Amino acid sequence: MNYRILEPDISSLLAETGLSSLCLKMIAASSLSEEQREELLDTVDDLSDSFAPCIEQACQAILEAKKAGQKIFIAGDYDADGICATAIMKDLLDHLGIANGYYIPNRIKEGYGLSAAKVKAAHARGYNVILTVDNGVRCHEAITCAHDLGMKVIVTDHHNAEEEIDADVLVLPELMEEKFAHLCGAGIALEISRRLIREDSRHTALAAIALLGDVMPLWKENRRIVRRGISALSRNALPPVTVLFRANERITEDSIRFQIVPRLNCVGRLSDRANVNTLVQYLLMKDPVKIDAYRLQLNRMNELRRSMSAQMVARAEELMGEDPIGIIYDPSFHEGICGLAAGKLARDYQRPFVVFARNGDMLKGSGRSIAGFDLYDFLRDAEGIEAYGGHAEALGISLKETDVEIFRASVRALVKQHPLPKTPAGMEAVKIEADDLSPEQIMELESMRPYPQELITRCILLDPEIVSVNTWPRITRAKVRNSRSGCDAVLFPQKGVSWIDQPRYLLGTPEINRWRDRISAQIMIEDIG
Repeated sequence: MNYRILEPDISSLLAETGLSSLCLKMIAASSLSEEQREELLDTVDDLSDSFAPCIEQACQAILEAKKAGQKIFIAGDYDADGICATAIMKDLLDHLGIANGYYIPNRIKEGYGLSAAKVKAAHARGYNVILTVDNGVRCHEAITCAHDLGMKVIVTDHHNAEEEIDADVLVLPELMEEKFAHLCGAGIALEISRRLIREDSRHTALAAIALLGDVMPLWKENRRIVRRGISALSRNALPPVTVLFRANERITEDSIRFQIVPRLNCVGRLSDRANVNTLVQYLLMKDPVKIDAYRLQLNRMNELRRSMSAQMVARAEELMGEDPIGIIYDPSFHEGICGLAAGKLARDYQRPFVVFARNGDMLKGSGRSIAGFDLYDFLRDAEGIEAYGGHAEALGISLKETDVEIFRASVRALVKQHPLPKTPAGMEAVKIEADDLSPEQIMELESMRPYPQELITRCILLDPEIVSVNTWPRITRAKVRNSRSGCDAVLFPQKGVSWIDQPRYLLGTPEINRWRDRISAQIMIEDIG
């Protein structure tokens, strides 16, 4: 068993909060600050208003364009955040009656960010203002080109800025109030939208999806946006998204991460097979017939993505060694799938990975980290890098193909100087008792959703008393005895582990099983031994 078992002392918290033992154990084991504990227990989801000068300047520039009868060109990005941000901004400008257009670049042919060529094309079509969403801080050439053509540039982005940005208006989370410090691109678009037209529940839902897709910290305003966005989706405020969930599926941050985000991302990833710009149109559709037709296409594209990803991960596993940070390249890899492969490897092997694919004479790679380790900051000084960007959990790197070994050797040297944590945060589990797994206690835990990464929700039950076991082709369900009505231990074959008789431990996450009008406690098994 390769887990660090946490047995927190909950005595002081018990008198302080009055919470059940399950919640207290999770909170105490997570080493949260007092402020974070208060946030977890706060069920308010009212959104805050930003009065930052940069938001005011962006809104003023948009209204000035409207007054002058100018056209605004929205420059988006091809991931879930960029797509949702583009949809929010497009819908906002339509609502305001401002002539507009948008474009998201082809990931493989054009790469990330606004280009000078696209600026020239927009100018030729009569656009007066460039408005970037989820990109822009590294588009120096494009901004200069726009200014040379007499265009105004509004940059809204959340990525790390390495140089001064010469935009007419610059909106970054770091320029906003502290509670907005970790907004994603669509989160910024939401703040601009709320300032100009107050709240549109569709925009809130899109921002929530984007925050989860970009794995942003679920604290402060992000937490409220996600909670409010999930509520909007549960009310079917955004039909093009709600039809993508499984029938009768409860909408949570997890179902969004695993059902919605991959479907939005797959179109941009497979830009050699689909046009990501059509996805913005889909998110704003209202016709049920058109929504259903596109949904079918999107599901087929997602199945293709899953198949390609599985093949790529299998090949990556053949190539990977024992390096603490895996650097993997194969000529057969698809550029758009690199991030998925890196993420799967990082989760399965609990160490960071960077996976590269060939693009001309360059290699373009995506890196994914593990909980508690800032991969972006760690790799930024590695040798051989031609282009670099991202954040702590996810990043993009470009290298010359001839420099891949230089990069790999440099990363190994960095690891020797600064070793990675021996026990990743993701390998911790909180020791609980069978009596902690009651419907009331799990529902109390679920009231703290969306769960931030810092909150440990993985638990371990030692020496469980198994009453019965039923196995079907797609699921194993065992009954665990406790002083109440018992709880179920649920194991799916795709977890890669098999049920064993008289297990010494069950490791997983507690959940509520909702079936018709009945609820029961269960633990979703991730490991067994």
